[in-house]
Amino acid sequence: MVLTKIPYLHEIDGQLHYRRRVPGDLKNAFGKTEWKHALGLSLGQEAHAAKLVADYNLAYANLIAQARIQTMCGTTPVFQNFGAAPVPQQPLEQRQSKREAVKFSEAYAYDREAHGGQRNERAVMQSVDSFLNQYGDADILTLTPKDVQQWINACLDKGQKASTIQRRINALRAIVGRYYRDHEIDKTNPFSKPNVKDGNSTSSDRLPFHKDHLKKMDHYFAKAPRLSDDIRRLYLILKLTGARPLEIGGLDADDVLLDHEVPHIWIRNNSHRRVKTKGSERRIPLVGDALEAATAQKLANPKGSLFPTPFHDTNSLSQRLNKLIRRAGVPKSPRLVVYSFRHTMEEAMRSAGVREHTQKRIMGHTDQSITGRYGAPHGQLEELQTAIKEGTAVLGKVDATVFSETELPSSLPE
Repeated sequence: MVLTKIPYLHEIDGQLHYRRRVPGDLKNAFGKTEWKHALGLSLGQEAHAAKLVADYNLAYANLIAQARIQTMCGTTPVFQNFGAAPVPQQPLEQRQSKREAVKFSEAYAYDREAHGGQRNERAVMQSVDSFLNQYGDADILTLTPKDVQQWINACLDKGQKASTIQRRINALRAIVGRYYRDHEIDKTNPFSKPNVKDGNSTSSDRLPFHKDHLKKMDHYFAKAPRLSDDIRRLYLILKLTGARPLEIGGLDADDVLLDHEVPHIWIRNNSHRRVKTKGSERRIPLVGDALEAATAQKLANPKGSLFPTPFHDTNSLSQRLNKLIRRAGVPKSPRLVVYSFRHTMEEAMRSAGVREHTQKRIMGHTDQSITGRYGAPHGQLEELQTAIKEGTAVLGKVDATVFSETELPSSLPE
């Protein structure tokens, strides 16, 4: 019997066993189709079994990573002798004293096996390839922030956009950080505090949309004949919540709570995407057009994903939305992109005099002074609802002098 709460844990005649299928492409290399281990525990001792299962998962993830690395290098891995259980993890001090070099490609192969599945793997691979092609297959145990900065500078010298480099840094930081954590390596992540400043635009340079930009987009998303209802509704929710594109595109129907006294969306991890940070988990009230759009979308998709699968990938979704806002008449500028919707709502709430800690709760910015962030009580949701209404009233009222002459639309729709 499979014990579904703990993957790979099975019960056979009252005894607990670890059972895991060998990846299909590695069956010949390992000489078997499944790994099986008796844990020496009985039904009812699942809590004790969980630690053993975690140890086996880590050991096999490393083993699979080694096999994939050898495959990528063009050699045939021979693991027929690995029929026995992997050696259980040794005490931390013993493992650290025997630590061998860990190539970046090895860390990536491990990460893909152990933590892949809820991300755009192609984008992650591009980030890894960028680093390996420029800097080489470095040892992540001896890699330093200075080494990382050299790679960043080389990318900037090639004319790569700072925003592109930053996305790649985020992916590489996650790979190294998870490897350090899973293997209990006490070392500062070399990708923690990079300097990605150049003459190009960065995320901090992004501008809020002017009211004239919003008028252009309102007209386009309402009138353009070939747009789907999905994209029209996503635009309205994005515009009036200040959420990130994937936070909206990856919503489940169950994340839209319309029967609550304060209708709202719940930004949280689900099967389509994970929230950016722990502080990003939050509830955002729905008002005006955003409430109408969310209601219509949930009516159309009452179960499972609120939006179609193509909306679950952050890169493709952002690229698609950026193309649409250009067609709407927003001038092409690295400072005016889909993420400008967040800056627009944030600037509007600031202009309306909304308290800073309330702004942070809506935007998903960490504020240690706030208590009860999760499962926001009714009174707090009412406060957030009022803040969004106040911000919506002055949305896009931005001083035109912050824009260059080419960043304001030349004419408005009639």
